[in-house]
Amino acid sequence: MLPSKKSLFYLLLIVAAIGVTVVNGAIYFNNKGSHPVGPDQQQAAAVVTDLERKYNRLAIQHADPVVEDAVTLSDTATAYSLPAFFDRYIQSPRIIFRYSDIGCTPCVDSSLSVLRAIGDQIGHEQILIVPSYENRRNLLIWKRVNKFDFTILNAPSGKVLPAVDAYNIPYFFVLTPKSMTAHQLFFPMKENTSRTADYLQAVVGRYIKQPNQ
Repeated sequence: MLPSKKSLFYLLLIVAAIGVTVVNGAIYFNNKGSHPVGPDQQQAAAVVTDLERKYNRLAIQHADPVVEDAVTLSDTATAYSLPAFFDRYIQSPRIIFRYSDIGCTPCVDSSLSVLRAIGDQIGHEQILIVPSYENRRNLLIWKRVNKFDFTILNAPSGKVLPAVDAYNIPYFFVLTPKSMTAHQLFFPMKENTSRTADYLQAVVGRYIKQPNQ
């Protein structure tokens, strides 16, 4: 018995739907992971990659630099020699964020946003911010606007890690008690805050005692 025209129509419709599904699936799996990228995106990705390579090379080139022993650090009211600074602030490992007020402001802001989250996790006392502001009033305004809970100590330009300061790039490192060495030097990128977060999580895991430990 031959199928009716109506049954044949529905059968052909089902076959066509299956065919479309198979073709679309093949296109998806052939293109998966290889979506076309425009020239602007390719150029931006190349810039970020080159910058990351540069910063990684700098970190290796200046691995474990020694903190300048003649540096004086100051808050809004008090100046500290380096030994006094260590006695007061480096009782346990501390994450240091260093930058200059004439450097890349968006770079600083992106790093500070990551630091806020890490500070909420490990305690803001575990982090020291050491900027260089030539004008003390600018530092006071910056502190008032940002309302950070971190300890912030101003340092003369080029006087903490002179060879690294010379690049005028924000950077992180870790200071440990009775050590003049800057461990785990790291240059953040404003284009990749997850890279900064990964670095901070790594140094926290290695150096910083958690509040619940």
